[in-house]
Amino acid sequence: LSDKRDQSRLYGKIAIGMSLVEDVAVTIALLIIASRGSQGSWALGPLLLLALKGAVIAVPMYWISTRLLPKLQTMVAGSQEFLFLFAMAWGFGSATLFETVGFSLEVGALFAGICWAGLPYAQEIAARLRPLRDFFIIVFFISLGSGLVFNVVVDAIPIIIVGVLLVLILKPLAIMTAIGLLGYTKQTSFKTALTMTQISEFSLIMVVLGFQQGLVGEKMVGGLTVIA
Repeated sequence: LSDKRDQSRLYGKIAIGMSLVEDVAVTIALLIIASRGSQGSWALGPLLLLALKGAVIAVPMYWISTRLLPKLQTMVAGSQEFLFLFAMAWGFGSATLFETVGFSLEVGALFAGICWAGLPYAQEIAARLRPLRDFFIIVFFISLGSGLVFNVVVDAIPIIIVGVLLVLILKPLAIMTAIGLLGYTKQTSFKTALTMTQISEFSLIMVVLGFQQGLVGEKMVGGLTVIA
């Protein structure tokens, strides 16, 4: 959407909104996975304790980003180099803090992005970080691909076929139908459905964490990687 400069188009706004809802759902799932005890089971106590720890970190960070950083705009955004370093420090610092209390690095990084999204110089930050983002995305997929084993992929063929059908056929049809029922035009419904015909990196992150916790097998990781 950003490459086509369609973020402000109606279908772009709807697609972004749907992606954010998906991210929130995955974040909750990551929270539940992270709360899984060392005994391999879930309990309400550890989940509530983890949520409390997250709130202790998240509330001050959100207050700083919404109240303090806008007032320091001249200092933070006055130099492009300092803005780049500050954004990097904020992202890595947030990820490290959340990991320290028991979350995954990805949850901390996502929250760092949420805090920055409303700042007046968010577009400048995004532009400065884009080359680095693209580099890490390449490394991410290379690391996933290098871990693929041919035998695992062969065993995962049924999962791959079903997954591709779900992503490329069922998902866009469901989105197009739902948006059409909400009163949008066929063109808007079609373009939104086409934009959402994919799976996000977050789903790969979730299944990898699930594999590390023993919740899913290697076949599922390999299958989802091929689907992506």
